[in-house]
Amino acid sequence: MTNTQSRLISERTRRLISERTRAALKELAKTRTLGRAPFGFKYSEGQLVPDSKTHATLKWILELHYNKRMNPHRITKTLNEYGLKSQTGKEFSWNVVCQIIKRDERLASKEMMKELTKTRTLGRPPFGFTYDCLGQLVPDSKTHATLKWILELHYNKRMNPHRITKMLNEKGLKSQTGKEFSRNVVCEIIKRDERLASKEISQ
Repeated sequence: MTNTQSRLISERTRRLISERTRAALKELAKTRTLGRAPFGFKYSEGQLVPDSKTHATLKWILELHYNKRMNPHRITKTLNEYGLKSQTGKEFSWNVVCQIIKRDERLASKEMMKELTKTRTLGRPPFGFTYDCLGQLVPDSKTHATLKWILELHYNKRMNPHRITKMLNEKGLKSQTGKEFSRNVVCEIIKRDERLASKEISQ
């Protein structure tokens, strides 16, 4: 990977983290009652806003995870080596770091579903999703795990569509039509995710 490619990936990751932060504020404001604010945020006049003391640490955790591909154990070790403190004022634990990452992933999944619901009319749902009784797009229990694995192989493992297709078929996983995956199908899944990410950045 060239330095230019690495820089572009880093910039895209930072923009996505910034967009996720705004999404987090909207989502948390709807679902949380006043209590202890999530790490990286605080309450101001009853509204969740970024906490100047911890928000930079939150963004760094997400950047280490998504951009540097660090696992929670390594992130925890790095945070504690720098003397950074958790919400309780103590050292970070593996569980706390995992919770922060999982919360961000849940918000990202919700944003994806919202965007898909806005842009699609009822028809064949995109791979990894299905329609509920109200016509809303929801994760499909049979294929959503495969969708997440495809995106993880592409973004985290840096695999190209050809190699991903080969792995899916070696595992005996099936596409939306019940047949083996083709390179074109895998490319469409990845491109759809990239379009959604691009829309989040441009909004």
